[in-house]
Amino acid sequence: MNQAYSAAVAQGISWINGQMLTFDGGTYGIYERIRIDEHLRTCWVRPDCNTEYLRVLQMQKKRTGSDEFDSLAEKILRWLIKTQDTSPTSIWKGAFPFYVIDGTIRGLANSEAVYQNDNGKILNALCQMYENNPDPRFLAIARPLADYWCSRQRESGLFGMDDSRCVNRVAEGPCFILWPAVGLFRLWKLTKEERYYHCAEKAMTALEQHILPNGRCRTTYEVMHGEDWRPVSSETAMAFYAFGAAYEVTGSDHYRELTERNGAFLLQLQHESGAILNCNESCMDCALQTNPDLADLVYTQGFALQAFNQVYRLTKDPKWHQAAVKLADFLVSIQCSGEFPLWDGGWRGSYNVKTHAWDGRANQNNQIDEGGMYSVYTGWCCTNILYGLQELLETEE
Repeated sequence: MNQAYSAAVAQGISWINGQMLTFDGGTYGIYERIRIDEHLRTCWVRPDCNTEYLRVLQMQKKRTGSDEFDSLAEKILRWLIKTQDTSPTSIWKGAFPFYVIDGTIRGLANSEAVYQNDNGKILNALCQMYENNPDPRFLAIARPLADYWCSRQRESGLFGMDDSRCVNRVAEGPCFILWPAVGLFRLWKLTKEERYYHCAEKAMTALEQHILPNGRCRTTYEVMHGEDWRPVSSETAMAFYAFGAAYEVTGSDHYRELTERNGAFLLQLQHESGAILNCNESCMDCALQTNPDLADLVYTQGFALQAFNQVYRLTKDPKWHQAAVKLADFLVSIQCSGEFPLWDGGWRGSYNVKTHAWDGRANQNNQIDEGGMYSVYTGWCCTNILYGLQELLETEE
């Protein structure tokens, strides 16, 4: 299947470069998504989506040796540098905004909001890219970003203080805890600065309280009645990734045990097709996304694939590699092809494994429908699937 994985990666990159770049070949980054039913390409340019795509482009150069995407990668990196809050007097110095309209217009609506999970994913990807290519600009972005979140950590381990831009001020939901923790662990590995390690450990202690004996991670919906549309599969997959990263960085047997327990539940959600299903009979009341025949692609599949790859690299247990291959084969088989030129090469937001068709919505108390059959995302969905496929190709070779 290596050839199929490579082809899927090439097709995904071709879609983003052909349809989702901002003006002048991506000078202001890539757009967030297409909303098929709205006949709309969103005007949002998000730092998290762009960082994830930069990571894909960097990995593609590493794998192929080609400089084809060097110019675009440089544009995206420069855009990230310009977009980070660097004002010396700002209380949000180091943080990234939720989005920038067309990559240039700031300060409208909730664009300046600051989210723990989005910023944590940026920090994680920056550290991974620095490991592969020690460009000092990656650390120059990562350090102030990490310092911001360290300054916004409560004694409980949660991230968020009472200021007007940190939207989830009491962010008890797992997705708002685990992404900053992963980024801080990775930055500690690179810098050995103890404050990053201590903040990461406090956050992981908070996350651990949400892991049930059967390995499932409680949902943000259960914990704080938020993210109602996010399926159960999402935060369990992300927690599996987070504990794996903590184990990788620290070598702690405690994190290995949590990784195994978390992963065991995720395997229960893996369908015979390879897809990770939204939920099963044990957790039907834990989110408003309750169709057990749906596989969520925005919040689950790409992160699960990366988690399986990561834990296999660490443990060499074949069950994780088998799970990764099954999931990758499923994802390659449903990649949009021949549907419509505007999104061929991407993936829609959710798929029904029984009807073998795109299906479902993410509009449960969510007016902008952040997922489901009518959303075709660059970041979150496509970029994480592509990176997971690239990692799997590295493992296979």
